[in-house]
Amino acid sequence: MLLQPPGQYLCFVSLMVTCLSVYINAQNRVPIDLLPHCDGQHDALEDLFTIVPGLSALKRASTSHPYEGRLLRRFSGPFSDNIPLPWTCSMTPIWRDLGEDYYPRFVRDGTCNNRTCWYRHYECQPVLYTLSVLERQNSECFDQSLPRTLSTAWRQRAVTITSSCMCHRV
Repeated sequence: MLLQPPGQYLCFVSLMVTCLSVYINAQNRVPIDLLPHCDGQHDALEDLFTIVPGLSALKRASTSHPYEGRLLRRFSGPFSDNIPLPWTCSMTPIWRDLGEDYYPRFVRDGTCNNRTCWYRHYECQPVLYTLSVLERQNSECFDQSLPRTLSTAWRQRAVTITSSCMCHRV
């Protein structure tokens, strides 16, 4: 036996599925044994429109275009992880060896994989970062900004590395 819903149970079209699940499951207005079991041939939501009185009229009012619901379901999800976004530029990281006279000896650098982005209207450009490293010195000229124990053998040196790649208009 189907229980009648109390007065106002219709919601806005966008909240219809949520309202139905709250109405049926949380309120226990419709006995669970009367709910249709999906056998793979019917949509469970379509069966709910036939069980609860008055919902078929709301369904007809909510679908004004035959492709509207299909396009909304297909394109309303988040972006795919497999397809790169058109404004992204990928980078291949590499470890650059500065030599024995530098500390740290290896720094992480990179090269941009793509030359163009955003449908070939923009270009992928490297984002440069200046890194301070220590260089071993054998000369008499020392940097006075370092502590005294380090200033006898090392000095600071700026090394430019590529930290990422960015889609940029040229």
